[in-house]
Amino acid sequence: MSAIFLKPMSFTASSASPAPLMGSVKNMTTDRATYWSGNGTSSFIIDLGADHKPYDMITLVGTNLNANDQWQVTTATNAAATSVAYQSPTLSAWAGMDKPDELKAKAFFRFPSQRNERYIQVNFVSTNPTVEVTRLVVGKQIKVGGIQPNAEQGFDDQSVITSGAGYYTVSRKQVVLSWKFTTTWIKPLDWRLLWNPLMLWAGSSRALLFIPFDGDSTAWQTEAVFGRITTKASGKIDASEQYIVDATITALAP
Repeated sequence: MSAIFLKPMSFTASSASPAPLMGSVKNMTTDRATYWSGNGTSSFIIDLGADHKPYDMITLVGTNLNANDQWQVTTATNAAATSVAYQSPTLSAWAGMDKPDELKAKAFFRFPSQRNERYIQVNFVSTNPTVEVTRLVVGKQIKVGGIQPNAEQGFDDQSVITSGAGYYTVSRKQVVLSWKFTTTWIKPLDWRLLWNPLMLWAGSSRALLFIPFDGDSTAWQTEAVFGRITTKASGKIDASEQYIVDATITALAP
């Protein structure tokens, strides 16, 4: 099974995007200011800009969508998203095993083929009176054959614990997921063209989407992480002159 890395593309709200009840799509970035919120049958349209690059995946991170809620993705060539180039089938928000209450839902869609349209519209049909989305990730998948068997999934408690002689206090915060991993081999040409630019872009300050196993999407609620590299990542050359990446990625707090 392959591992997926997705670098988020920048975007703005389309000039024709419906007004949200709260927040704005421009704030659905890695450094959260607010979140986008609309009613149960709302939509938004994003503008990737005139010089955007091709993409093949879109992910909603930190949503309140229920498993049986629905969403649909449309790509278009005009700001109102009426000149439709591609429209997905109606998608279930997520599927598989029950999601832990401690995690907000994520919704994933991989386009059947690479897309290049400037505008993307996302429509919702939810049983909730409002739909909330914290972050939106659009990009082109970078894949590697997998991660090595010594990978570790961690649970990083963000709580602030203060202790002293005879007392302690806890300011309870979210526990976030992390992955410590080493990839399988990366060919030198792929390293130069794909991985080196990705690592230079991300550093330790920008977030990306990491899916350790792409074979079973029903497990992505608890396995996929949208976060920053929280160790000094490195690309190592092994004895066969292939590259591997050593890193830890820790999810952003919702």
